[in-house]
Amino acid sequence: MNITLVAAAGLAVLVGSVHSVMGERRLFRSGTDLPPRYRGILRATWQATTLFGLALAAIMLGDGIAGRTLAGPTRLAVTDSMALAASAVFVWTRGRHPGWIGLGLVAILAALS
Repeated sequence: MNITLVAAAGLAVLVGSVHSVMGERRLFRSGTDLPPRYRGILRATWQATTLFGLALAAIMLGDGIAGRTLAGPTRLAVTDSMALAASAVFVWTRGRHPGWIGLGLVAILAALS
């Protein structure tokens, strides 16, 4: 078993779960003043990003449990997408949103696996 990769997968699930729950609580139940036609697409987009993160976590978990490391294009897709997402969150929020920390740690753990 590749513990580092399993840990990266677990952290990705945690980050995705927090993203999903907090988005629902803070954006969609708080009575945002978005018109209904925009609220639906924002919710779908919000949850789609969570699903993409969970899909990457499933890839990492499968390889980690099998004792493999990420290799080739899969490694590039997982580590780079997480690192780019962390960088984007950091830059666009000037470091005030904590999501960059979780995404960055997932990228680092996946790269070290």
